[in-house]
Amino acid sequence: MSCRLCKGDMSLSATTHAVDTGKRLIVVRNVPCLKCTQCGEAVYTGDTVEKLEKIVNTLGQLMTEIAVVEYSDVDTTDDLEAIEAARAEYENGETVNHNAINWD
Repeated sequence: MSCRLCKGDMSLSATTHAVDTGKRLIVVRNVPCLKCTQCGEAVYTGDTVEKLEKIVNTLGQLMTEIAVVEYSDVDTTDDLEAIEAARAEYENGETVNHNAINWD
């Protein structure tokens, strides 16, 4: 596969995906991608995009300005449900147990 920007060779790699929502900065590290060896353009698979959207949507609801996570550490079903539960607890004034989110 060749890069659509510069026609360079694409190779399996990982990149950092950052999203600025205006209120929060969300950084997802080590996202699998195809990356151009010449210009560095990154391309994601559909599954990767779907998982990134879930991560960003969930972390975007947290009461923090900056959130940094490892892509491989987030299981989009169990872990994002745990993050959502922690956010709900925080909004209800409850003490949030950050250790309840299993990042391993």
